[in-house]
Amino acid sequence: MKTSLAVMVSDINGLKRIHDACRDYDYVARMVGDEFVVTAPGLPAAGVEEKVRRLNQAAIEAGRRTCGRDVITLSVGTAFCPDDGYEVEAWLAEADRGMYSMKQAHYAKLAEGEETQTQGAAGQ
Repeated sequence: MKTSLAVMVSDINGLKRIHDACRDYDYVARMVGDEFVVTAPGLPAAGVEEKVRRLNQAAIEAGRRTCGRDVITLSVGTAFCPDDGYEVEAWLAEADRGMYSMKQAHYAKLAEGEETQTQGAAGQ
């Protein structure tokens, strides 16, 4: 039985800006789906907020250029060595928990905004 196979290589347009928002010795890698990991050696906890802000801004700008409007934001969770252990799996699990917490907050905020817009449109 003959079956076909399609092989496709794709690139998310504008995603290179995420890498550009990192230092030369940071490492950016796709983990699964639309999730990626940034390892930032020597970045202190105090510098993470600024790094996340820069990464998110790069993603927003990439979405604007590609789609003409704000369609992309990042939900970022973090983990630190040694605070979160010495095992890669522990770091990924901790960062993943934080990412999903941020993602839930993001969608809850969007739902509130849609509810407010619906109420406003209905004259409530």
